[in-house]
Amino acid sequence: GQNCCGETAFQEFMSTKKQYRKEKGVFFYQYVQSFKPNCGATPQEIHQMGVELAKYFQGYEVQIATHIDRNHWHNHLVVNSVSCETGLKLQFNEKNLEQLRTLSDEICTAHSLEVLPPYQKPKQRPMSAGEYRAAVRGGSYKFKLMNAIDQAMAQSRTQEEFIACMGQMGYQVKWIPHYKYITYITPEGQKCRDNKLHETKYLKAEME
Repeated sequence: GQNCCGETAFQEFMSTKKQYRKEKGVFFYQYVQSFKPNCGATPQEIHQMGVELAKYFQGYEVQIATHIDRNHWHNHLVVNSVSCETGLKLQFNEKNLEQLRTLSDEICTAHSLEVLPPYQKPKQRPMSAGEYRAAVRGGSYKFKLMNAIDQAMAQSRTQEEFIACMGQMGYQVKWIPHYKYITYITPEGQKCRDNKLHETKYLKAEME
């Protein structure tokens, strides 16, 4: 734990919130620092890198948990939403996320580990005039499909869980390994491939 004991982090988080009268809303934020299988680091080194990354959240209580029960070892950083030093709530935007990733890359590089290429925000596919009018009227099946995909992704950890979740919302999903695209069939029977949606995050490679 940073500014707390790992075993009693939850109680300490809540005590801080009570002290500053901020017991409602978001309790904590969680960030994951993941490593390639057989990256060459020991569990102790992986954990140490998580401890170093937690320093980004100065003045906040952070629980660092290292998981080695999967082939990709990873750290969970669970951060109290309220600072134990100032009582201010954590404000974390896209710029902060980029800073956190940069720090993680610097830490990994210092430990002689390989890092991913710099993140580039995906470009959105422009919407046609007809699709825009349909979206304004609330009749765009593509936007309903995108919303369903977002919901299913948020609730799923595996491809199987995602397909099952989509099925519960009435969508069929054709996700076959050697096929280039994922094809969806809406509850009304309309077919749509992933590359016809408006953001690259719905493409098969990104979804995988």
